[in-house]
Amino acid sequence: MKTAKIGWIAGICLWPLILPFRGAENFDREPINGWEFNGGAMAVSEASGRVLGCTGEGRGFWTIAPIRDFSLDFRFQPGGGWGEVSFCRGGEPPQNREYSLRMSTRDIFLTRRAEGAEKPLGRRTFTFTAKQWVAMTIVVCEGKITLSIEGKPVLASTDSKPLPAGTMAFGCRQGESISFDDIFLYPIGIPTGK
Repeated sequence: MKTAKIGWIAGICLWPLILPFRGAENFDREPINGWEFNGGAMAVSEASGRVLGCTGEGRGFWTIAPIRDFSLDFRFQPGGGWGEVSFCRGGEPPQNREYSLRMSTRDIFLTRRAEGAEKPLGRRTFTFTAKQWVAMTIVVCEGKITLSIEGKPVLASTDSKPLPAGTMAFGCRQGESISFDDIFLYPIGIPTGK
């Protein structure tokens, strides 16, 4: 069970209860159940074991049950181009919806896509070192989205019209040599009452 407490400013999501993990993936077992891959995204072997690797544009779709409020821990290894984590995904183009966290070696962008339009929610200049693993955490709670890297908050945004529960995807928006590993998903239960 994850033990870190989470607190927000302005009274939003103060100290939600983090429940036991809902899903975990390290890509080391065969077959890899609960995932669908397209384009250049696939489970690949590296010196440290198997990872979700991108040799070109593509995504690994985690076919877990839809979830809205959660804490997501994962390791990310940037390469050339843009890595992407999509969450609260649902629907079919052009009316699909999702939040998208995009990462290059110099920038991080958070966007919201819904009703055929994409809206920026946040941007942060952040220097990643290519081919070096970093630990990342995304927390989504009642429309507030935060990103921490190596335990330090780097980006926070609030969506006034939060997307409903959805699935997740990890991949490469453009470029190659991007990897993800050690993915852990923890649902957040929002305490009710006092």
